[in-house]
Amino acid sequence: MISISKSDLRDSYDVIVIGAGVGGMVCAGFLARAGKKVLLLDHHYLPGGCCTAFPRKGYTFDAAVHHIGACGRFGIIGQILSRFSMNFEFVHLDPMDNLTFPNFDFQIPADIDCYAKELAQRFPDEKERIAQFFKDFVRLYRQILRREGPLLDRYRRASFDEFLNDYFADPDVRRILGAQWGYLGSPVEEISAVGMCQMLVSYLKDGAYYPKGSTQAFSDALAENLLHTGAHVLLKTAVSEILVEHGRAVGVRTEDGRAIRANVVVSNVDARQLFHDMLPDSVCSEERSRVGELRVAPSYYGLYLAVPTELDLSLLPRGFYYLSEDEGGKTIEWIYLSVPTRYDASLALPGRQIISMTVGVRSSVPEYAAWQDDKSQMASHILRYLDTRVPGLRQNIDYMDSASPRTIARYIRTKDGVAYGWAVLPDQSGDARFPSKTSLNGLYLVGQWTSPGPGVAAVAASGWATAARISGGN
Repeated sequence: MISISKSDLRDSYDVIVIGAGVGGMVCAGFLARAGKKVLLLDHHYLPGGCCTAFPRKGYTFDAAVHHIGACGRFGIIGQILSRFSMNFEFVHLDPMDNLTFPNFDFQIPADIDCYAKELAQRFPDEKERIAQFFKDFVRLYRQILRREGPLLDRYRRASFDEFLNDYFADPDVRRILGAQWGYLGSPVEEISAVGMCQMLVSYLKDGAYYPKGSTQAFSDALAENLLHTGAHVLLKTAVSEILVEHGRAVGVRTEDGRAIRANVVVSNVDARQLFHDMLPDSVCSEERSRVGELRVAPSYYGLYLAVPTELDLSLLPRGFYYLSEDEGGKTIEWIYLSVPTRYDASLALPGRQIISMTVGVRSSVPEYAAWQDDKSQMASHILRYLDTRVPGLRQNIDYMDSASPRTIARYIRTKDGVAYGWAVLPDQSGDARFPSKTSLNGLYLVGQWTSPGPGVAAVAASGWATAARISGGN
């Protein structure tokens, strides 16, 4: 059992963490190891937030996360698992990604030096600029970690597209280097150069990993480890209110009306709901005002298929797909496609393989809203495209499921199904996001609404940092 029973619930704890996403679980884990009595609450019946998987008809589909970065020995996830004394099995993915454009493909190696070499071989006229770009890119990453340096000063408020334009005239080189923006949600013309640097260098220096047993197995392992430390994890229990007394957070009230006291409350929920719906109007006026000024990232759709193993999916490599206008590129920003049974056959019934897809739909087109009312239209759109790559795929589907932003809103309880938190824009990335300590004494933040931003490794880092701040009394 991952969750305690409600009868085991105490009236008070040292720390209550709201939201069992990866950031919340990591924060709770460090605090429990520091000797705190910790309670982790979540409305869902599964821990993990976006890092979950769902069972259907004998299949296990990853809901949104297709792989995890920074799982090696020196990566943030690897370090956390070591400190938690967890031995979890991952499959190292190489290549890290595949990019499929209408007129060419490109394979991204799971090593930054190999990536630079591959690009230079593909674009020999850009060889010197490619070498300089990667040298500066790693230098920028180090300056981001130090929070100072000339490159950071120059690109702190720049988009990634502006960063790329300073190095390359060739549009195809820029397309390749900017193609993974879907991991953070905002297009390359808008997304922060700092945000992309943090994400890409982390992946390219350490690689990408698939958790054996699905992303849910990884989240379950974190929750079970929490219980072993003596922390309490209670699922299917939503929080409706943060209790405030004398200008300090002193606990929470659950939706069934129970008040639970705590010295510290940590929020891993939608910041808009936290500051507008869960707190009294007399506190956090600064944050409430800022909520109205910040822009949220878009949501996405999901499509999940099971097909026979006889169907050759070799022409569907894991990675990003960019459609031509004739294929639907005016509506679809990108598709991220993965065949996780390539790494773990236990996720499907014998003789079957599964395909999981995240679909970025342009929020400005009518289909974005219309497909939420009729997800079958989204599925038909994607299947027509897949059939051009794997003829007969549509006639060989054993099982199909789909998700819309409304589905995401239902399961992770964010307004409008927002899955990346604040958009990773130049003026909303890194330290420009909400700080982990709020203006209300005793109330802290973790997850994608605070620094460093979205992504499993990033929210894990936020959980670690917030726990350290709480333990240090800051």
